[in-house]
Amino acid sequence: MLTNYLHTESLSSSVWQDCLGDIEDKVGSERFETLFRSTDLSLSPQGHPCIQVPNRFLADFIEEHYSSLIAETLKHHDISPVGLRFVPTQRDWKVVEPIVKTIAQTRAQEVPQKVERREPFHTSYTFDRFVVGDSN
Repeated sequence: MLTNYLHTESLSSSVWQDCLGDIEDKVGSERFETLFRSTDLSLSPQGHPCIQVPNRFLADFIEEHYSSLIAETLKHHDISPVGLRFVPTQRDWKVVEPIVKTIAQTRAQEVPQKVERREPFHTSYTFDRFVVGDSN
């Protein structure tokens, strides 16, 4: 099987890109972009395929909902899915930094402790003044 050749990074990348193309055809482009775009394929020291994902939540979600699809796709590309694992990786996610700063700034803003209470409705809007017409 092809797992012997996955040690070379360029081949594993091209094989995984082919697998991703098949996965995108099956799950749709929106779901693919959300879940699979940032994944990668590697081999564990034992020779088992590992799908690298950006975080633990995504690893658990993909494993729960798409592991059979990924295993089927790997088999189709002559990669043995035996021992398939989903591994969260730590990457330099520069896109996340502005979001983290925004969240910190939002949390630092003071929340008003007392809210002025008002009547929920305007006092002149009552059923006594309701006009039946074509618009209502």
